Amino acid sequence: MNAEWATTVSELALRRMVAHAELVGLANTDESTFRSFFMAELRARFPNASLETEWRRFDLIARMDAEVCLIEFKYYIHRRGSTVDGLPAQWKGGAGAKNQREFWQCVSKLASFDHPIIGPRILVLVYECLVDSSGRNCYHSSYGQLAPDAAFDAVFTCESPPLVCKVLTVLTGGPA
Repeated sequence: MNAEWATTVSELALRRMVAHAELVGLANTDESTFRSFFMAELRARFPNASLETEWRRFDLIARMDAEVCLIEFKYYIHRRGSTVDGLPAQWKGGAGAKNQREFWQCVSKLASFDHPIIGPRILVLVYECLVDSSGRNCYHSSYGQLAPDAAFDAVFTCESPPLVCKVLTVLTGGPA
């Protein structure tokens, strides 16, 4: 079994997330909600899958048939907070060096975990697909060009505005 199932599961979870965001507002969505939608879609396809969140230092371990997968999630959106009376307040999130450092640390963590029965190591990245015309960083400039290379065996991209999802199969021993 290979990790191609992760692309279908991620795409369906992304659609669920966008529908959810239409109800609650994109600013009220987060990585944990996306992970729950991902797990629900995975179990719909693999009813006997054993799933465990927060396994050791990883977001999810999935045991399916004869395969064990480690899965990490990154979810980046730029949201504006509000004061207690509902007036606009400071922005939270936003593309930048901190997000990129966190992302590459996650790639390194997946690539370097040494265990003989761990198969695919998957990083599911979801980010807001706004392009900032002011010249500031945007998530697309940070992650839009990810492609198979020394760190990733495969990169799958799907979009469901306002979100983009990339499913990255991390190579073991890849660059830190």
